[in-house]
Amino acid sequence: MKNKGEMMENAKTKMDRFLNNICRVAGWNGIFNKKEVECLFENYSDLQFCNGHLRRIEAKPITDNCIKLYTVPA
Repeated sequence: MKNKGEMMENAKTKMDRFLNNICRVAGWNGIFNKKEVECLFENYSDLQFCNGHLRRIEAKPITDNCIKLYTVPA
């Protein structure tokens, strides 16, 4: 069983990878759980640059614990 610190690091690693991808591909999206999405918005801005264009990260709930993240032009 993972402790909370390991789970948060895993969420941070996933969000780092997601941010890296959305900064390169404007249409990149992903599905994450609540803890991972909370980690993203607690540690990073919802505004990111992708190929020189400012984009906003949007969150669309799918279920109670399943959220789709994607970007739209800001």
